Amino acid sequence: MEMSIAPPKEESIQIREVWNDNLEEEFALIREIVDRFNHVAMDTEFPGVVLRPVGNFKNIRFFDLINTYFPMVYDIKHLMKFCNSLHGGLNKLAELLEVERIGVCHQAGSDSLLTSCTFKKLKDNFFSGSTEKYAGVLYGLGVENGQNIN
Repeated sequence: MEMSIAPPKEESIQIREVWNDNLEEEFALIREIVDRFNHVAMDTEFPGVVLRPVGNFKNIRFFDLINTYFPMVYDIKHLMKFCNSLHGGLNKLAELLEVERIGVCHQAGSDSLLTSCTFKKLKDNFFSGSTEKYAGVLYGLGVENGQNIN
């Protein structure tokens, strides 16, 4: 039986605004609490999705920093490639998986929360809870001939 995953109660959610001037402070907060949680979800935008880079990027600083702060990275767009019935962006995927959004669409905090809940539902329903072999790939970056290069 399919069940809809609902995020935590809205009153327990704190969506934080992160800008250039408070980025380091917010990362410090994440480092303080990260050991208490199984997942940290972030909404990010980068050119790899818009335009595929040309060349080998296995040693760019973009991956060293990610691996330092987030040693196990999953990209929903990459995971969707292994689920034949799924397509679209985050909103469409959440709709297909019956995941409820809290907050305003296209705002990073709301999108991050939706990403977290959608990842859990995707992991449980399509990967039997095991996604480790798909880790370390960012859609549009970090893959060469279908192989993870990180």
